[in-house]
Amino acid sequence: MCACCLFFSSSVLFFSLFAPLQRQIGRGGGGGGERRISTPRFLGGIGKEEIRATFIFFLNTHTHTHILSLRISFISAYTHEYTHRGEHYTNKLKGEFEQGIGGEAPSRFYYYYYYYYFLLAPLASAVMIYPRLRVEVSYSSTVIMMWVVLLAVMSWNANHSMQSLTILFLSTVALTSPHGESRMLLPMLFLSEHLLDNLFSSGRSPLEFYASTLLSYLTLVVCRAARKRKCNENIFIGSVICAAEVIVVLYFISEDCVMSFGAAAFVLLGLAFFLALLPVIGENEAVLISSLVGFYICDMVTNNSLTEGESSPHAPGLFTKKTHIAARGAVICAISMNAVLFLGSKCCMVPRVNISKSSERVISVERITILFWSSLVCVVAVVYYLVGFHLREDALMWMINYFTSARHRPWILLLWGGAVPLSVICVERFTGGLRKTARRKLFHFIAVVLFTPVALVDPSFLSLSLSIASSIAILVELSRFYGVYGSSTLNAFMLEHIDGRDSIRGAVRTHIYLIYGLGLSMMLRFRYERPEPVLEFSSWMELAIHIIPGLVSLGIVDACAGIVGSTFLLSHRRALGRYLNNSFFTERANSSITHKTTTGTFGGLLCGVLFWLFILLVAGNIREADAGHSFILILVCSLTECFMDGIDNLQLPLVVDGAVHTLLAFLVHKKKAK
Repeated sequence: MCACCLFFSSSVLFFSLFAPLQRQIGRGGGGGGERRISTPRFLGGIGKEEIRATFIFFLNTHTHTHILSLRISFISAYTHEYTHRGEHYTNKLKGEFEQGIGGEAPSRFYYYYYYYYFLLAPLASAVMIYPRLRVEVSYSSTVIMMWVVLLAVMSWNANHSMQSLTILFLSTVALTSPHGESRMLLPMLFLSEHLLDNLFSSGRSPLEFYASTLLSYLTLVVCRAARKRKCNENIFIGSVICAAEVIVVLYFISEDCVMSFGAAAFVLLGLAFFLALLPVIGENEAVLISSLVGFYICDMVTNNSLTEGESSPHAPGLFTKKTHIAARGAVICAISMNAVLFLGSKCCMVPRVNISKSSERVISVERITILFWSSLVCVVAVVYYLVGFHLREDALMWMINYFTSARHRPWILLLWGGAVPLSVICVERFTGGLRKTARRKLFHFIAVVLFTPVALVDPSFLSLSLSIASSIAILVELSRFYGVYGSSTLNAFMLEHIDGRDSIRGAVRTHIYLIYGLGLSMMLRFRYERPEPVLEFSSWMELAIHIIPGLVSLGIVDACAGIVGSTFLLSHRRALGRYLNNSFFTERANSSITHKTTTGTFGGLLCGVLFWLFILLVAGNIREADAGHSFILILVCSLTECFMDGIDNLQLPLVVDGAVHTLLAFLVHKKKAK
């Protein structure tokens, strides 16, 4: 309101001061012909179309119209047409100035230029453009914004006012830019996790939340600056705004007294990985991967307390699980190899044609093979030492003792070792008639069958196993991507199972995201160990954290939605856009509803509900008082699969894990309040 009053008063003041410079041009009364509007004296007669085009040209070249990823934008054809015409009329205005004043006073042209830009352009946007303004709202952004508000209210009620303000500020900044939804996932997950943990042991530092928030914001600044440079825009005003936003974020962090070397490592190394990954996998994935990389680096620095007496100041009363130290070491090994090969591959480039200096340069197979195996040996040796140092015993002996300490673990490893290749062979041989989407989703079912029993009886063992499997998959893909000798044999198999988001010439990631996503919630959950069990935490709550974000969301809901939507009930299949598309929630703002189907969505939801009901019956938790609330999370799985159009195997577990922690924090707080 104050801004509107200030603008109106300044407009009135400007027109009153410079009224002598204006004259009415055109025919008086109700005569025919084109209606003219008031213009500065030296501009001559310029019509409504010229002014309209010039205004839109100014708006398009000096402003952005992304608002809350609710994607408020002008009609494309209308805007583009007038943008080009506006550029023409701007040059025409400049030419008239140079002719009228002898070409000696360009500053006067820019005076009138800014006269239009600061005063008439906003008025034109209200008078001329507003009737054609189209508000386009994204379902996913709407859901995320509602989740942000809920987290902010819960944080405020828990006396975490700075965290509440931070998540609100991040949402208003991140969701105004492309890929803002991905930038919100890790901060929201860490905030919901912090809310739940603080109900049991107050004083835990929101270190990961603030570090992930700052990293998300810095990646946003980098991409925003790159887009401005690409459009040849003046970045001064944008730089000032970004600096002000950075100051606000740092103020929130300093007010909560969250400063550590681990947080700095989280932000700096995460940003470095983002810059390296951005041209390879795109902004959306680079944001998520760099945040996870930063998290593991920060965790390695700050989370190394093996006894209750050594508990970290960031997590008082908690100590580190040894399985997490080993799992973290495997992931750090893969991260380090990624960095080494990215930097070292530049030294392995040779000309494709030796006799030509200007020939295209390619990676030498001999050089990259030597680099890969030598660096792998060195990285494994260093990580082996670090893991042993953190465990306070030999890492290999600990692994052997851990895998043999329970009778079922060696048998599970043998079962996996035989069942996985056998399942792959069966899928290859007996499913040739299925669609490619259905064939890919069958691997999700295989994972559910193999991993769900282990998640019920030994989730920490499954977490460690999936961490090691993810690291091995990353190393294999790195060897294939960089062309290490012998890795080309994988291309034929990969080509049969990749989806449209992957390319055999690039990095194939979906299978890695699947392995990691299945165990993500358990990997995060088993970072710490409590000396005593928490009475308010029911057994179905632990089960929900272990199983729903990965096995239910990816293995059942996502897989069943893909198979049912592409294979069954084809005569009854309808695109979701047929029912969900309207003038407000448009298909252009919700690209997922154009290819997601009603049969697939309801099929995934129904299968998810039945599978979770079966799990509760097997675990004996169906009679617990609050267990019925857990079915809300199955609906969250289905809505996320339906509306989020990106990397399902990574985004879906992150969203659902955050939703699980948010729901449990609400229920536990309600139980303790009684």
